[in-house]
Order: sequence, then structure tokens, then C-alpha cells
Amino acid sequence: MDDVLSSYLAELNATKDTTQPPTVKKPAGRGVWTSSVRPSSSTSLGDFPAFKETPGPKGAARHVATDVEAFDLFFTERMFNRVVAATNFKLARERRSSGEETTEGGDTNVAEVRCFFALLIYRGLHMDTKIDTAELFYGPYSRPFYRASMSQRRFKILKKCLAFHDQSSIRKDYRDDLFARSRWLLSQFELNARCHYTHSEHV
Repeated sequence: MDDVLSSYLAELNATKDTTQPPTVKKPAGRGVWTSSVRPSSSTSLGDFPAFKETPGPKGAARHVATDVEAFDLFFTERMFNRVVAATNFKLARERRSSGEETTEGGDTNVAEVRCFFALLIYRGLHMDTKIDTAELFYGPYSRPFYRASMSQRRFKILKKCLAFHDQSSIRKDYRDDLFARSRWLLSQFELNARCHYTHSEHV
């Protein structure tokens, strides 16, 4: 039995990979070394300890002073300009179909769309999403913040006509894609999130 065990151990030691993992420098910035090992691949030099960034803001996000500055990193001016263009296209189509040329049905701009986004965020924060629009503005439990931002009618028009992509430019192949109208905006938001925030392993 001892001879068999000795023979097995000798064979195991002979086939054991004795190469040392390459020296890896810690990347610049915040982070920690993990005890996990990055799996080797055909393009890697072998297995070596992985470097994982510390979850939290990074880059420009580490230097913001206000909530608005942080918001602008994730929703850029370019994104808002595209939303405005798509929404105005839909507003114009709505005016043509109704035959009405009213001020409350007129074109929007970046400042108003930002305000509308703020109302939507505020509505979600205070869990008002299931409350009817009329109740939001003039109900017994309405909040003055809504009426101070815009009229109830304008809010309903923007809610109806808010668009993230010009419908006429969506390829026919994507007509059945439920996210086709907002895919560009979602992709840009995801890209900005990756640039300015490191999520934890639990996200």
C-alpha cells in the first residue's frame, strides 16, 4: 500500500504546474485585492489574483457637489436634446390630428422636460404613482410642488406625448420590440452609469 501511495504522489508532483503567476501591478484608483483568482484564458498569461474596484462613485462623480450635478452625469444634455426632438415630433402630430393650436399643446424644450422628469421622480419618491393626475394637482391630498411646476393639462399632454425616439426612424425589424422606443436612452444611461459608478457584486 505504501508503495502504491508513494508512486501516486511521485506522479502527481511530476505533473504539477510549478510556473509562478505573473507579477500584476495594482491599477490606479480605488480598489481592493480579492482572494478570488481570475480564470485563465487563451489570451491571458495564467491565473493571478483579481483586482476589484471599491463600489461607489468614480471619476467625475466623486467631485459633484449637488444632486443636480450628479443627475447631469447620468442624463446628459445630449440625451435631453434627443428626448425633446422626439417629443416635439409627437406633439406636432398630436396637434395636426386634433386640429388645435394651443399654448399648452406647443413644443417643449430641455428646461421643461427636465422639470417633467423631476415631477416623475418626485411622484415616485412620494409613492403617488397610483394617484390620478387630477388628484395630484387639485385633490385633498395634492402637493403644491406639482401646481408650482406646470399646469395639470400640460402635465397630461407631456405624459401622453413624451417620446425617446422618433417613431418614423425605428427600423421595421424592431416594431415588435417593446423597448425599441427607449433602447437608445437606456443604453446611454447604462454607459454613463458604468463610467461614473462602480456597482457592488450584489447588483
